[in-house]
Amino acid sequence: MTVKVGDKLAFRGFANHYSICTVERITASGRIICGKYTLNPDLTVRGRNDSFHTPYEAEPVTPEIIASVIRRKTLEQIVHTDWPSLTFDALKRIETIIKGDLKR
Repeated sequence: MTVKVGDKLAFRGFANHYSICTVERITASGRIICGKYTLNPDLTVRGRNDSFHTPYEAEPVTPEIIASVIRRKTLEQIVHTDWPSLTFDALKRIETIIKGDLKR
């Protein structure tokens, strides 16, 4: 895969959660600077410390990866919602959505 500045790459991290970063720079020697990672031309992460928190390699962003990132961020937003501050009407609408999805 040929990578250019501005391309998006995905990194699979802890619990198989993906993060997506933009290629910022490619050095003369071919190293790829993408977010907090420096990659070899083959997309393996340089300086990996064998921690399970450090991804082994980058991969091209796919629609499935984008969907998983959006899903995870949506779930995080739901978990961190200040439920007591919502109006009764808002809570009833949420309840209707949840009950409708559970019947499927």
